[in-house]
Amino acid sequence: MKESGGVQELEVADESSECCLSDDVALELGKISILVEQSFSDSRDIEFAVKDKQIFLLQARPITSINIESEFELIHEQDAPVLTDDEMLTTANTGEVMPMAMTPLTCDILTNTLSQIRQILLADVAGIRSPSYTITCFGGNFCRHSFLNLLSGFYFLNEWTSPFWTADDTRTVTEISLFGVRLNNANINNLIEARYKNTRAPFWRKLYMQLNLIKDVFIGKSYCEKAFQLCEAVNDNAYSTSSSIERVYEEIERKIIVYFKIWDYHILTSTSSALASYVMTNQLMGGHASVVTSEVMSDVAMLLSTCTDVLSADVPASLAKLALAIIEDGQDEYFQSLTPEAGTEWLKSDKNGRLKNMFTDFMHMHGHRCIREAELSEKPWRLEPSKVVRNIQELTVKSNHLKEKQVKKALTVDEAIANIRTPLSYLQKKFFRFLLPRARLAVGYREQTKSYAIKGTDILRKGYEKLADLLVEEGYIPDRELIYYFTHDEIKVLFRKRSARLVNKAIRRRKSMPNLTKLQFPEISYGYPTPTAENTHEPDLSTTMELKGMPVSHGVVKATCRVVKSLEDAWTIQHGDVLITKYTDIGWSLYFPLVSGLVTEVGGLLSHGAVVAREYGLPCIVSAKMATTIFQTGDEVILNGTTGIVAKVQSSSINNCVNLLC
Repeated sequence: MKESGGVQELEVADESSECCLSDDVALELGKISILVEQSFSDSRDIEFAVKDKQIFLLQARPITSINIESEFELIHEQDAPVLTDDEMLTTANTGEVMPMAMTPLTCDILTNTLSQIRQILLADVAGIRSPSYTITCFGGNFCRHSFLNLLSGFYFLNEWTSPFWTADDTRTVTEISLFGVRLNNANINNLIEARYKNTRAPFWRKLYMQLNLIKDVFIGKSYCEKAFQLCEAVNDNAYSTSSSIERVYEEIERKIIVYFKIWDYHILTSTSSALASYVMTNQLMGGHASVVTSEVMSDVAMLLSTCTDVLSADVPASLAKLALAIIEDGQDEYFQSLTPEAGTEWLKSDKNGRLKNMFTDFMHMHGHRCIREAELSEKPWRLEPSKVVRNIQELTVKSNHLKEKQVKKALTVDEAIANIRTPLSYLQKKFFRFLLPRARLAVGYREQTKSYAIKGTDILRKGYEKLADLLVEEGYIPDRELIYYFTHDEIKVLFRKRSARLVNKAIRRRKSMPNLTKLQFPEISYGYPTPTAENTHEPDLSTTMELKGMPVSHGVVKATCRVVKSLEDAWTIQHGDVLITKYTDIGWSLYFPLVSGLVTEVGGLLSHGAVVAREYGLPCIVSAKMATTIFQTGDEVILNGTTGIVAKVQSSSINNCVNLLC
């Protein structure tokens, strides 16, 4: 280049055998390249010129093809390892607790928390130190969907917690709890034997584990109190009073420790509640799990139909009371005429006295909850109270229906035992009088600690909301919702190095989220989980008249059914409908006062829908496979929550329907 401008060509001697850059220039160029990469936080394609040993940078472009993850890598980056091609993984339970795909931040925080809790349980409860991965691999994520490992689970339950049961007995009760039926796979025990034949536990170790679990049944109240104290001790103001990204991030890390401890208490109360139900089921089966029947499960559901302090059941009950209070004050027509947003402001106004107090109390008790409540990116009711208000408006339409729901017969221990259809000996009845009150309390403790665990999730959510606002304000990310598409550690890298590559990665993750959410997996996957098309084996709707599931809440109802596959369509539910859906979580509780019965495709004896249905007096069956396909909205059905059958009502099947009502 000429100093006056332009380009001049000169002939030079042949120097092809020599390097065009001296060693000194090459070393200096390397130092400059490192500085450029650090400044831009990624690799750069540099154009440069050298004159009189002085280096001039002409251009620095990003290298778009280097270190860029493929779509396949982004989808599977948080997948768990699969040990063998015979691995058995299931979405039962996890498909209800955490349905659909998780955001990367939730996947990172929740999965790490649960993995650490498993290690603590193995060490403190089972006394297992430095266990192998094959023992601790209880589950994992695939395509950001959550799965349980059946082989590891069956092995652990039998080998470490059941000194007096056979492997087949343990499997039976677990399969009934998860799937509602026995699995038709006689090879499972052989697979477990082949994998774990060298890791057998001595009898004393099994007994030690079972005694620890039994102890937890009696001290569940203390776990609830400790979880409550942790929630109350957390200072949310630490987020709002800080304007430093670094300090908010450090405060979140302190809150993660609290979050972990609360979830630990929830897992302990869940385990003890499951054990109590497990023992009752075993007693009703006469100590032989292989003879389990729907009548036995129906008896267990009846025994658990009156539990105390079930917080999740308080959601529909409190909303129904508030709706009745609005009707009693003569404000129902005016309230119905308001938009949900205006209705929210009306309920918050001071002029409404007790209505304001009732609504404030509800939001204080349950405002941290929502659908998919363990997912950090979901908006809890405290942020979107209009969702709750819209439901209250629906409830004020028919007061008679609500008044009927307020009455539920509570069974005493003696009344419940007298209603058991399975023959019991005198000693068994004495045993049930001892165990049943504790089993009922265990269900309540489980639901309380679940609420506290979600409260811990909401505490973290508030921190990430604050952090997102600061990151947007200082130009680190383009919008606040993007924060859920980083991992926790990536956020630290982001604000310390201002990484454009990480921002681009998060944006690509967010774009893939709708497709991941739509993925559906079979209830049981063998080897690496592979998504399947919905309703691959669609039944013949013209010939399918009835469906059997697990009975979890007694009662019989004849009504029109409402098939709802997602909560977004729940607004279509009408008073008195039998709700048929894939699963329910706390987000569905808003609609329980409207329905007369519940059928879900997944779930077990202690799933959310089962617990709330029992406390709210709704007939309910779970694990009714393909119910949302077999039945269609508008079908008249008879739901028998005692026998576990839901059937279509047609003129040619009146006699069958009469039998179902008996």
